[in-house]
Amino acid sequence: EKTREKTREKTREKTREKTREKILSAILENPKITVIELTDITGISIKGIEWQIAKLKKEGILRRIGPKKGGYWEVVQDNKENND
Repeated sequence: EKTREKTREKTREKTREKTREKILSAILENPKITVIELTDITGISIKGIEWQIAKLKKEGILRRIGPKKGGYWEVVQDNKENND
């Protein structure tokens, strides 16, 4: 049972990491990308995208420049540096 839970947690973490990478690369390609477009790219819900973005902002990896409408995203640092 403990092994199964550890495996589940590792899988969740890998999935989150892949999702983060998809979000960041999509933003690098198109800084004006919308949450809806990110849901199409990643296949996760709007709430899931918002959660990931909040986490990336909290970690200082992502920053919003300007207002919700008309603004854009800026990737502050390369995600690879954070994988230690």
